[in-house]
Amino acid sequence: AKGSFTHIVVYTKSSLVEQTTPAAVALADSVASASSVAFTDKDLDSAQIGGDTTWTLAADESHVSNYYIYLATDTAGAGKSGGGNVNNGVNTYFFSADTAKASFTHIVVYTKSSLVEQTTPAAVATPAALADSVCGSRRLSGFCQLSRFCRQRPGLCPDRRGYYVDSTSTWQQILQALANQEVAM
Repeated sequence: AKGSFTHIVVYTKSSLVEQTTPAAVALADSVASASSVAFTDKDLDSAQIGGDTTWTLAADESHVSNYYIYLATDTAGAGKSGGGNVNNGVNTYFFSADTAKASFTHIVVYTKSSLVEQTTPAAVATPAALADSVCGSRRLSGFCQLSRFCRQRPGLCPDRRGYYVDSTSTWQQILQALANQEVAM
């Protein structure tokens, strides 16, 4: 860890004595991270996802060689698995239809330099995770009947009311509408 260190110094040493004035170079730490991760689920099966993941590229990509995209169990990337990678300059990754959601609740995006993958990813909750929690609620039909975000599909949810969230809406839009009390649950 860099801590409070600001320079790397190198001393030479002979069999008699160590050099008194070292050669030095200032430490320059680079930070590059994706941001604003979004995912549009086009797969209508509750246990699967499929669709485009997009993000805002790192502000400075000079040290970024790739972006790695995974499914994970939280925003910190725990249990990351699957996914793939794209070169720097590319901000879209497609999860193919019928990708098993399993216990994954988030999609995370890491930058990678020529040395190492970053330790803290950018993340977004998978719509399937939120849809499953909403589908499990008896209040789903009330939410969907009052919401511009829902459509009806028989048998999708365990309560058999058959509502699902319209895939053209983002979860950020839905959560904002809930926060603004535009829809009732």
